[in-house]
Amino acid sequence: MTYDPLTYWRERGKTYWRDFRPERYREQETALEAVLRSFAFASVLDVGCGFGRIGELVYAINPDVNYLGVDLSPDQIAAARRCLPPSARFAVVDARRLDLTARYDLVIASEVLMHVPPEDVENVASRLRRIGRHVVTVDWEAPGETAGSYCFGHDYEKLLPGAEVVRVGRQAIRHWQ
Repeated sequence: MTYDPLTYWRERGKTYWRDFRPERYREQETALEAVLRSFAFASVLDVGCGFGRIGELVYAINPDVNYLGVDLSPDQIAAARRCLPPSARFAVVDARRLDLTARYDLVIASEVLMHVPPEDVENVASRLRRIGRHVVTVDWEAPGETAGSYCFGHDYEKLLPGAEVVRVGRQAIRHWQ
């Protein structure tokens, strides 16, 4: 069977938030918070917002942020609505089809690019760079390898050239501006 992110996340998104183990992500969130606090932002596009975990971090840093969370999964968005402030906006959107007319101070994609098939990842990374003054990604690092039928290792240096990199175990947080 061929991997299709839309099909996979529409199904996986139904239970992902229930299966999530927050203790596995504390170190990542601490490092990500430090990166996000290193610059100012008033508007955020959270690509692959999931159940709102990164949105909570964004709001903790800037409670007045103009936030838009997008995800493939309506179920993930429903979960995010429950934990983020009423001012948060959401849309079911495929990262491969992001609106290129909008601009954001921060575009964040946590554990998103690794789920984008190799034939689409350059397009997605280009879209992120075009709409974000700051782009922050978090992904597992395994260039050229796959970590399962739904997880790809990409050449992140090529996708976000010149990005500052913070390593957290086998993951990397990249800040491109």
